[in-house]
Amino acid sequence: MTRILIVDDDRFMHDYLHHILKPDYENLLVAETLAEGWQMYLEQQPDLILLDLLLPDGSGLELCKRIRQRDPLLPVLILTARYQVQDRVSGLEGGADDYIVKPFERDELMARILTALRRREAIFNQQYSQTISSDKLEVAELSMHSATWNVTFAGQSLQLSKTEFKLLRLLAQHADKVLERDFLLQEVWGAEAGSSSRTIDNFVLRLRKKLATAVTAAGRHQPVLDTVYGVGYRLRTLPEPDVDE
Repeated sequence: MTRILIVDDDRFMHDYLHHILKPDYENLLVAETLAEGWQMYLEQQPDLILLDLLLPDGSGLELCKRIRQRDPLLPVLILTARYQVQDRVSGLEGGADDYIVKPFERDELMARILTALRRREAIFNQQYSQTISSDKLEVAELSMHSATWNVTFAGQSLQLSKTEFKLLRLLAQHADKVLERDFLLQEVWGAEAGSSSRTIDNFVLRLRKKLATAVTAAGRHQPVLDTVYGVGYRLRTLPEPDVDE
């Protein structure tokens, strides 16, 4: 289900966007400040962001730049009353995918959202097909071979059980994305009797220790197996940015 994050302190705009987006996108998130937008981005992993430039605690453009450092593919659409050419240039150069001047028509916004989502999916699928084959997957110095169940990090072998291998491979296939517990349970364990969230937690704990040992031995800091409380887990391949910057 597509998650759209609205970062805007205008309550009227919240109501308007909910009215026009709800029929097609039920999962709408709202933040009213730069700080709230950043925190919600980290916690909820939205698929697209609608971003106002004038926020109470700073410029939406700063939030866009910060997100771009972490996720080059996430669609960010700026919605603003600023209409000068230089404003548009600054927004696009700051990493936005599109720049929409208020007021705007519903059909125009819907078309631009759909275009941005399709563009991201196309780029992701292209990169994914170039990275992964039916047998081999390579992510951030992590190499996995399904035919032999062999896993190495920076050339050093990791001894994983078959279930640990399947879990790590699934996380690596979606590196830097949060995967919900229910999704992991279904994809790794299927309808296996006795499987539960506790099963996932136990396997993640063991897998995290083995991965951390290999990463530390290689003198690296990533990848890290993160817990996103209340949601699930993520294989993070990039350092956490400094939120105070």
